[in-house]
Amino acid sequence: MKPFNGWIATLSNGENIFERPPVPGERSAWQKLIGRLHAEGLKITSLRLQNGRHTIHALPSKRCQGYYQAFEATRILYRDGGTLLRQGCG
Repeated sequence: MKPFNGWIATLSNGENIFERPPVPGERSAWQKLIGRLHAEGLKITSLRLQNGRHTIHALPSKRCQGYYQAFEATRILYRDGGTLLRQGCG
């Protein structure tokens, strides 16, 4: 089984939401999460980024004014034509 890679948000109701792969033509997992937060009056209480065995924790909700996640894909032209993927949260 391939290890999970992506963000994990803990909500004010105690539920953990895992980032899901994008679906063409649909909103991103982050946009869907933000919509749900507004619709249900919930907040993110914890955000972390999982990359295989490595976990990056954002500041606790009491120490910040909000959360974000970022994703970047860079096409590498001078080598094998691969794509360099970067992801972050805070």
